[in-house]
Amino acid sequence: NNIAAFNCKFFVPDDAKIVEWGIKATAGGTTYNLKSNNKTSRNEYTFKVTVAKSTNISSVSAKAYIIYIDGAGKRTTLLSNNEVAINFN
Repeated sequence: NNIAAFNCKFFVPDDAKIVEWGIKATAGGTTYNLKSNNKTSRNEYTFKVTVAKSTNISSVSAKAYIIYIDGAGKRTTLLSNNEVAINFN
């Protein structure tokens, strides 16, 4: 198998309640929203995407995302500005 690892970190307002975090990954022309379950106390996480070598997928690209509710009750979704691509060649 080929494995692509994405290291992510996010910042939210002090009064925010974190709802969900993960990556939006694209492989083989299909985009997946992949939710993470673990993070450090500093809001850091690593997400690994495994692709079988038997597929013709040669790369995976991803952006981190975070969904939170601020102190005023407003739900916000943020997507990272940078997309990272990992090639398996």
